[in-house]
Amino acid sequence: MKKRFLIPLICITLFIWRFSYWRNNGMGDYGRVPITSNYQLEMIDFANASLDKNGVTKANSIDELYKEGNIIYIKGWEQYEIFYLENELLKQNLTESEFIKEGGNLNKLMSPSEFHNQEWGLLTLLFL
Repeated sequence: MKKRFLIPLICITLFIWRFSYWRNNGMGDYGRVPITSNYQLEMIDFANASLDKNGVTKANSIDELYKEGNIIYIKGWEQYEIFYLENELLKQNLTESEFIKEGGNLNKLMSPSEFHNQEWGLLTLLFL
């Protein structure tokens, strides 16, 4: 009797968890990394990335990025940006020297694909 109840409960729980906000890493060529409960990094083909808050794009055309605390450092096509998660302040159109003065580190920047792999890592394979 216990196995009849316990096994379906575990399966249903894992299925619900698989598609929950914090576990949903995207499917197919779509990648997703939750940053906070409101913000997420969405990627198409793991190359074209954007930072969204509840479906509204806050930063677009992200080529490289990294996160430190509540700050996301972004390198776009020809500019640098810094996004502060607490107050939604986005410093745009920064030059490389301004980016470094604001605390950015060029050596920490990584592609959206690398960022996805760093956040999800081998857990993605474990729970597929």
